[in-house]
Amino acid sequence: MCGFAGWLALRGAPPLRAEALRAAGVALTARGPDAAGLYEEPEIGLAHRRLAILDLSPEAHQPMVSGDGRYVLAYNGEILNFRHLRKELEQEGVAFRTRSDTEVLLRLWEKEGPACLLRLNGFFAFAIWDTLKKELFLARDRMGIKPLYYGWRHNYLVFGSEPKALLPLWGRPELNLSALAPYFMLTYIPAPLSAFKEIYKLPPGTWMKISDQGPSEPNFFWKLPSDPTVENLTFEQAKDQLRTTLSEVLEDWLVADVPVGIFLSGGLDSAVLTLAAARRHPEVATFSIGFKDEPFYDETRYARLLAQKAGVPHTVFSLSLNDLLDILPSVLDYLDEPFADSSALAVSILSREVRKEVTVALSGDGGDELFGGYQKHVAEAIIQRYPVLRRGYFLLPLLRLLPHHRSGPWANRVRQLIRMMEGARLKPCRRYLAWASYGHLDWCTEALGEDFKKAWFQYAENFCAERSWEDGVQSTLLADLQLVLANDMLVKTDRMSMMHSLEVRPPLLDNRVVDLALRIPWRFKCGPRFSKKILRDAFREELPPEIYTRGKRGFEVPLRKWFLGPLKSVIEKEYLDPDFLEHQKIFNPRAAQHLIKKLAGPDAGDSAWWLWSLIVFQHWYKKHLN
Repeated sequence: MCGFAGWLALRGAPPLRAEALRAAGVALTARGPDAAGLYEEPEIGLAHRRLAILDLSPEAHQPMVSGDGRYVLAYNGEILNFRHLRKELEQEGVAFRTRSDTEVLLRLWEKEGPACLLRLNGFFAFAIWDTLKKELFLARDRMGIKPLYYGWRHNYLVFGSEPKALLPLWGRPELNLSALAPYFMLTYIPAPLSAFKEIYKLPPGTWMKISDQGPSEPNFFWKLPSDPTVENLTFEQAKDQLRTTLSEVLEDWLVADVPVGIFLSGGLDSAVLTLAAARRHPEVATFSIGFKDEPFYDETRYARLLAQKAGVPHTVFSLSLNDLLDILPSVLDYLDEPFADSSALAVSILSREVRKEVTVALSGDGGDELFGGYQKHVAEAIIQRYPVLRRGYFLLPLLRLLPHHRSGPWANRVRQLIRMMEGARLKPCRRYLAWASYGHLDWCTEALGEDFKKAWFQYAENFCAERSWEDGVQSTLLADLQLVLANDMLVKTDRMSMMHSLEVRPPLLDNRVVDLALRIPWRFKCGPRFSKKILRDAFREELPPEIYTRGKRGFEVPLRKWFLGPLKSVIEKEYLDPDFLEHQKIFNPRAAQHLIKKLAGPDAGDSAWWLWSLIVFQHWYKKHLN
């Protein structure tokens, strides 16, 4: 796990300053605290920061140059099937000087070029410079686990693992107005957009070539199928295949030359990973966090039960919500783009504590999206089973009379029911986007103007046109893999773990697990009364009954309580000060004040989440653009 950045001068442009390249590398120190490397030619500069995981020796440092000097590699990630690939290459006479997966990737590229991408299993983003052809290749893994940004300006291409590394090479940044609509509706900015004008994210599963003619369009080497071929499997056959596959996968994903642990939340995904890992590695350490002042969200009892059942060592970090509040400024400072998934605070503080014990941790990312774990999956199955609900919108005025917000269990149930009923009357894709959104279109339009509504409708139209929505549940699962997983969940884990120099690996996103999950009928995964059935039943005999019967419980940061209490003053005086908003010329000051008032009422709904999106954006704006 590492970070890299670089620039490429085209069409006779002079080299960029060496100090800028060094500054780009320094900006990525948290991603790679163990070593720093630079490679410079008249046309190109590469900076690399290393977090040493496999082969800790200096010979495995980067940028790595091939034996004949033709190729130079800067790479972030892990190729988990590198041992198998290395053995193949050795049988063909290739000699290696290190034990690293970096050298395996470099030698495989020498032999096969971009075709080798289809053979890689793991998570990665990399840049390879061809000194002979004067061509640069950028590539990103299938699911988008690792990030890669690039920008093209004035005959220079700049690229890197995070925008903070691009900015020393880029010059004065500007706001990308096209990113505002998806951000304020979804709470994150989906690829290929970024918050910075003319800077983009390379989409998952793609590579691009940059020569003196300029950058090519991204080329897909793997893409989520719009209509997966579902195998004629029985439920028992699918369970057996899933158990066997996960056992094989864990053998590869636990390989490291440093200590490895597991995030054990008390939920199903991390429980399954722990059980599968413990069969052959009972020494693997597990970790969880608990909040002593929020027992409703404290899952440590379930994590302890699972660790005891699996026979693995377990550590609980007992924290308070004030610890989350304390880490808030540093999290906002680390984020390079507006990113308003508030559970990032919990992931950051967990990563900070776990990094004191291990260098690598496994996570359950991907389980919900692959196996139907979200409420919208169950809700879509309900609507498919009971289409009469599409005519039940007349109940909405009555439901809205009841308290509906996130600050209490019953009020939250009413809020969820309102969202389901609002979506039931929409067409499948629009329903999906309504359920995937936290922003309220009317409020966002009031705050940002009519152009915001037009921009969101255009984004929604383009998104809906990418696949058929005839099979609502299957399409919802695929959309979550493309949108929520790649742009929210994986971004959250990557940024918050890298903030503390911790490598986090998601074994459920191994190629073999993903390919199997796409072949399994959605009816084996979720239905009107259940979620993740096949994953749950595949390990039923080993799971403690308390975990087997539990539903999904996401962690809720007490935003409303904070905004009405300790953060109230800073919000009103710093982020939403009317004079600053007038000067900024992005938001309607009256709409911001209306949102603050709504927050205190019984119909607060998701207003705390909209306000959080606004605060995160304002912090980012003041740091980068003000």
